[in-house]
Amino acid sequence: MKKIKHVLFVSLLLIFGTTEINAQYKFFTGGAVGFAQSSNNQNDGKESVAMFSPYIGYCVNDNIIIGLALNYETYKDETASDDFYKSTDLGFTPFVRYRVAKGAVGVYMEAGASYLTNSSESQGPFGNSENSGKTIRGYVGPGIDYAFNDRWVVNAQWGALQYQKTSDDDSDFSRSTFGVVLDMTAMNFGLNYMFGGGSSDE
Repeated sequence: MKKIKHVLFVSLLLIFGTTEINAQYKFFTGGAVGFAQSSNNQNDGKESVAMFSPYIGYCVNDNIIIGLALNYETYKDETASDDFYKSTDLGFTPFVRYRVAKGAVGVYMEAGASYLTNSSESQGPFGNSENSGKTIRGYVGPGIDYAFNDRWVVNAQWGALQYQKTSDDDSDFSRSTFGVVLDMTAMNFGLNYMFGGGSSDE
């Protein structure tokens, strides 16, 4: 991975969810979108990442939330010599969140496991190539939220302990990584709306 000198990350996470702020709300649905861009002054290159992830979920009890997300991710790496690498990932992520709260403030840990299929295309000194493969990813990360009324909650997540393995369909090549991710691409901000499951819900 090239050394990244400048990183710009913009992430908008829209979650329609449930917390134990009001136990009558049981269901949530929503989605996340994100964009990250970086530049490399060694070869005048730039990298960009974009993602979209809608999901649904259910509040099991006052502390446990489960859900299922769909994943769409794109990545592109370009250089001044017109060489490039780009890829697209599609998949799904079941996740579980354990949350504890004191008053309007809650903290939580979220764990998830992703299965992604990916396709890629590259152009370099030796010509063009196309490839396909699969990625398995597992993560655990913290978050914090604040309820400013009984339906609306804002939250933030940053950092994760992550394992990822990527393999090619047409060869025996595979690559595994494990570590703590703390860059700006590991940051999400959220707006939560609770609904469903209560007699007073409209």
